[in-house]
Amino acid sequence: MPESSEMTGSDQSNSDPASQKKQERRRELIDAALMVFDRDGFSAAKMEDVAAAAGMAKGTVYLYADSKVALFQDVIREKIYPVLTEVEAIFKTHEGSSVDLLRNQLRRFSFEVLNPDRQKVMRLIITEGKQFPEIANFYAESVVQRGMDALRATLSRGMERDEFRQMPLEQLPFSLLGGIILPNVWRVLYGQEFSQRPDHMIDQHLDIFLNGLLK
Repeated sequence: MPESSEMTGSDQSNSDPASQKKQERRRELIDAALMVFDRDGFSAAKMEDVAAAAGMAKGTVYLYADSKVALFQDVIREKIYPVLTEVEAIFKTHEGSSVDLLRNQLRRFSFEVLNPDRQKVMRLIITEGKQFPEIANFYAESVVQRGMDALRATLSRGMERDEFRQMPLEQLPFSLLGGIILPNVWRVLYGQEFSQRPDHMIDQHLDIFLNGLLK
């Protein structure tokens, strides 16, 4: 079985030098894959080009991922999952108001998405997801849905504590994230110079949203 099905970033044990070396090589491969995918496009990218960028033989790449799709999924696991884990951890440890919890989660999510590597992933999903539904569906199910669930839990917390007024929860996170994601999409499509300051847009959108949500 390819290592991509077993290894998800920091989940793999690093208890011995051999394991540490394997993880280091895996990260180098993922960085090389993202660079090639971003440079050439997912459609045109070739596994041999990824291998060359990583300083590996082509056959070695297949020890980590058995296909280009599997390799892209590993990129998502390595680059995106840690953000989701942080957002979920904020929910588990927060003891204050649901307003502060929501604000902290959104800021963490928003500013982490501005990371250049994560913008490259977003650009690939936007530009090539329709042509490659297997990567778009994987992103939707493992990233978007997980993020929506985390925000839905926070909104539910606020309603249960009588901090937020009762509203249907199913679509509410999508309304919340719409204005948060927009500046990042602009940066992906048009470059940084096109976007307004994301911190200002985040705070303004959250203020408008909360004023509609608070009791």
